[in-house]
Amino acid sequence: MRSGIWFCLAMSCGGATPGAPPIPQPGGHDQPTPAPYVPPDLQPVTAPPQTVLGHAQECAQVLGPIPGFDCLTDADPVPVTRDGVPQTTQNPSTCDRPSLLEGSCNIWTRAGAKQGTWSDGSPRPEVTFVFTCRSSDDQAPTDEGGEYHDVAMIGHNRDTGATCFFQSFPDGRVRYFPSPMTAGSGAPDYGEVDALQVWDPPAETASIECHRCHNADPWIHSPWIDQMPSRALPEEPMVPWTELGSAYHVAGTEFAYWAEELAYFDIPGNPCLSCHRIGVAGCDEFVAYSAGDPTWLPLDGDTYGQVWMPPDFAGTQDDWERVWRPAVTEIRACCDAPGLPGCNVTATPAGQVYVP
Repeated sequence: MRSGIWFCLAMSCGGATPGAPPIPQPGGHDQPTPAPYVPPDLQPVTAPPQTVLGHAQECAQVLGPIPGFDCLTDADPVPVTRDGVPQTTQNPSTCDRPSLLEGSCNIWTRAGAKQGTWSDGSPRPEVTFVFTCRSSDDQAPTDEGGEYHDVAMIGHNRDTGATCFFQSFPDGRVRYFPSPMTAGSGAPDYGEVDALQVWDPPAETASIECHRCHNADPWIHSPWIDQMPSRALPEEPMVPWTELGSAYHVAGTEFAYWAEELAYFDIPGNPCLSCHRIGVAGCDEFVAYSAGDPTWLPLDGDTYGQVWMPPDFAGTQDDWERVWRPAVTEIRACCDAPGLPGCNVTATPAGQVYVP
């Protein structure tokens, strides 16, 4: 069964929602402590884990080498349409599929993905890196890049659940994001600027609290990001699907506290949860959008109030209300009050966690 929480590919969630309550701690359904795990092809960590290089080395132990990328050649524009008409000259105020992270319709935002590798460069199909170059520019990118105000990357190992987050808030026009594993070397693998000047220190990235959106799974799906096909397999989405019940944990010393806050609702008999998990943190706005309920997003006239979950539903609106509205109502009640009987806040299964 395909999973991967289905609301937005945030990459960075832009910080916790102002005034957001603490994420409730799971209780009663805790997962057993996994057996000690030692990754194959284990490479040493030579830099302090509080540094860009040290965090990248920690992540490389569970994901393999962390790639760099070019926002122009390694990423493609995320389509923006308004009433079905492509928008190509300026950012519209409303659109068919806005980005959930920012509630924006920015036409020069780009997204891309790379397959992981082993240290010898051989392919590692169980590892995927996805990155976004979010733009607020009204001009097309040049050879120097674009005005990307938020650039982020997630790497995930589907076999072990290991996941890493990387974040940049660049100034000015930028194109290249060298591997954080080259930080301080003076030899970036992309462009001429050292990775230290591009990537934020891990403590700053952790403080953004991306896990308040990426709470039940590493990947988040929505109409916005699922417009993007995989370059390698165009019939598949760029953002991978995960299996229901798959493992997920965040690697890196500075991200350790996130482990206590990755949780989902285990509501018996709820049909939505037979396909995917729904995270505890920030879920209400996400559920409202998918069910066509009022939302703060800048949707245009054709898509405001439009139901898009489940994605293959072929019935009428009345059919949807009869079949799915009770499930949505049940979930939204848990979003508002996670401690209600039957909500069953449950720790996301961690998988194979490497503890040095």
